[in-house]
Amino acid sequence: MDVLRIATSLLADTVATRHDAVAATAKSSHITAAEAWAAGSTKTEAVLALKPLPNAFSGRSIFISKSTPEGFAQSFRKLQGILRANNVYQTVRAQKRHEKKGVKRRRLASQTHRRKFAQLIRGKVALVQKYRARGS
Repeated sequence: MDVLRIATSLLADTVATRHDAVAATAKSSHITAAEAWAAGSTKTEAVLALKPLPNAFSGRSIFISKSTPEGFAQSFRKLQGILRANNVYQTVRAQKRHEKKGVKRRRLASQTHRRKFAQLIRGKVALVQKYRARGS
């Protein structure tokens, strides 16, 4: 439903913008409103052809370039990077077997501690680098 709402709002914005453009074009030149609308219609169709409306696969697609022989390899590495960044591999591995409630609680506590500790260390390192850059 969100995709439909977004597509509808994009289309409404396009129509409103075109309506304003048609009125300005018709006033500034000596063409009729219908001619101006037809000209704007072809421009809008060209824009929509280049940027299709969002669908269920909009954020999940990766372009594969056919112009270079390594286009597929680059696209595959990009896909792997996205999957790694979203922790898909870890989630799949974790879902292979059941994890007891207590084990899960300890694991989540450990991950939280590690994440907070890493953030604290990053802050300390940044502070030291700042002091070194200042010359103290």
